[in-house]
Amino acid sequence: MITNNKKPKCYAPFTSMLFDQQGRIMSCYSNCTHILGTYPKNSIKECWFGNKAEELRNALSNNDYSKGCFICMYLSNINDNISYSSSYKRYDEKVNFNFTNKIKNLIKYKSSIGYPKELSFTISNTCNLECTMCDGYFSSSIRSNIEKLPKFENPYDENFFEELKEFIPELETAKFGGGEPFLSDQNYKIWDMIYELNPTISLEVTTNGTILTNRVKTYLEKLNFNLFVSIDSIEKDNYEKIRKNASFENVMKNLDYFIDYTNNRKTNLFINCCPMQQNWDEIPNFVEFCNMKNIYIYFPVTYKPIESSLSTLSADKLAEIINFWSKQKLSQNNDIEKNNYTQFQNLIELIEHWREERLSEQNIWGSLTINEFLNCNLEEMPERNIRYYSSILARKKSSENIPEHYNLSTKESIDKNFNQISSQHSKKPPVDIIKEMKRK
Repeated sequence: MITNNKKPKCYAPFTSMLFDQQGRIMSCYSNCTHILGTYPKNSIKECWFGNKAEELRNALSNNDYSKGCFICMYLSNINDNISYSSSYKRYDEKVNFNFTNKIKNLIKYKSSIGYPKELSFTISNTCNLECTMCDGYFSSSIRSNIEKLPKFENPYDENFFEELKEFIPELETAKFGGGEPFLSDQNYKIWDMIYELNPTISLEVTTNGTILTNRVKTYLEKLNFNLFVSIDSIEKDNYEKIRKNASFENVMKNLDYFIDYTNNRKTNLFINCCPMQQNWDEIPNFVEFCNMKNIYIYFPVTYKPIESSLSTLSADKLAEIINFWSKQKLSQNNDIEKNNYTQFQNLIELIEHWREERLSEQNIWGSLTINEFLNCNLEEMPERNIRYYSSILARKKSSENIPEHYNLSTKESIDKNFNQISSQHSKKPPVDIIKEMKRK
């Protein structure tokens, strides 16, 4: 039972549940640390109505982000319209869901919890691509070919799908990620259940756009799919460098099919474009491309790999990006163009915030050696400075030049101390590296 009658900051734990590749059940994509339960150890009902879910609901009702909601807390302090995976504002009773206008006011806050209105499925990492910003958790190809790790053991048995039957009639929307959702047989099994039990609900599929078989077309015609196509460049060479194993021509052909489908079906089409160091100069043209095609655009916040993320660039480089983007004149003649303009402005605001962080870090930490940095109290060190430290390591490890604004003593210290960080540290989080080095 919820312990107060306050309006919660985020409605995700009151309305939604997510199932991941390893059987973990969570409230949303953004919160991967407060686990509601794990299948098959816990049933779906145990997770939704259990103590862990109640803890999260109570916390957010008291504006307490400590139950794993750190990313959205950080981004909401920059701009309430920015979030890591749209979960922060998505469930607010005052806000229409930005990506599917049909879904409004998913649920109003109540002291008693009914069944979830949204279920998200990332139950398979089966994927045919090896994208530069991805990893083996989301791509079986990367896990097998690059990481050389065994495939995940899928925990979802027949009993799981039987349990789902109780929840599907109450749904308003179901989301599917991956991996590549159109390559997962389990997704087709869920779509069959939805077709039988609740066929009018809104479906959302995030796809790399490479898979458009007759089987896919059959299911598109049976149900109401809103499609999120992941495309990060409209230049063939750059696209195929980022989305390894994909054919630009094939994806553009499939995109045209998806445009016709969503127009005829009266559903929505979106492009997910990850802003990175490899494509930032294309972003304005990309927005215009979407405007021309009448496609909504969304910019997922991209933090990894660190050598690709805009968040690790120097203040001077971020200022260059902001200056370039701010000069662009984007049209706002209809709802799609207005949405795309707003998304672009939110992205500029985020980059400006990162630039201000870099300037602050230069002023505070610019004259410190790494040894001095390591001797700071880790518990008092802001997260942005830990990211700053890790960005220095990433630049050094990849043999990039250290930007000129870094203090010379810091550059020399990096050269002297970098060898202390052995190869076994390279895959550990920056906080763990710092803790280990402080213990030596």
